[in-house]
Parts: sequence; C-alpha cells; structure tokens
Amino acid sequence: GESRPCHHPKASGVSISASVPSRRFAWRWPRASRFYRRPEVVGVYHLLRFVTEYPNDVVTLHALETPYLRHCQPEETVGSIMRYGRRVGHELTDRFEQQHPDLSEKFRRLRSAVKTDTVPEL
Repeated sequence: GESRPCHHPKASGVSISASVPSRRFAWRWPRASRFYRRPEVVGVYHLLRFVTEYPNDVVTLHALETPYLRHCQPEETVGSIMRYGRRVGHELTDRFEQQHPDLSEKFRRLRSAVKTDTVPEL
C-alpha cells in the first residue's frame, strides 16, 4: 500500500518522521484486559500482594480496600497517616494485626504455607 509521512507533534525543534502504511485499522483492547479490571480480580491481586509483600503499609492499604477486607479498615490510622505522614515502622499493618488477630493469624499461616507448600497442598 501507499505510505504517508508521520510527524510526532511533541518533537520540539527535532524533525522526526516515519513511513506508516495508509491502511486504516480499528485497534481494540483485547477482551482479556476487561477481565483483569473486574473488581474481584483486582481484589484478589491485592490480597496476593498482601500475602507476598509483607509487611508493607501501602500493600496493606490496598488489601484493606478490597471487598474482602473492607470491613477491617482502621480509618483513624489511615487518616492519621494521610494527615501527618508515616511515623515509624508499619503503622497500618500493625494496627490491622492488633484489631483483627484472627485474620492476622490466618494470613500469617498462609504466608508460611506459601514458602513451604506446593500448590495442591494450599
């Protein structure tokens, strides 16, 4: 097919050109990408990060915002961090463990199992 020059609009003072085929095509997002944006998939991703990247307050915050742990969010700790910044250690993770020892213990056992067990055993 016929080619036409293509100039980059943000090239300041530099002439950049390339030949681009003149055929028109419709580009669409792959269907699978919609799947990965579903709230339950994003939620599971954040929970898996919470299991594997412990302790990390940012990861903990994302996990607490999922539908699975939303009821556990210590709002006063999050508000304090947002207003005054982090102080020492892992305040949000520590507060989650203090307020929800049963869930904390389940995640601790899962973290331990991930390191030693195979997938069928989990």
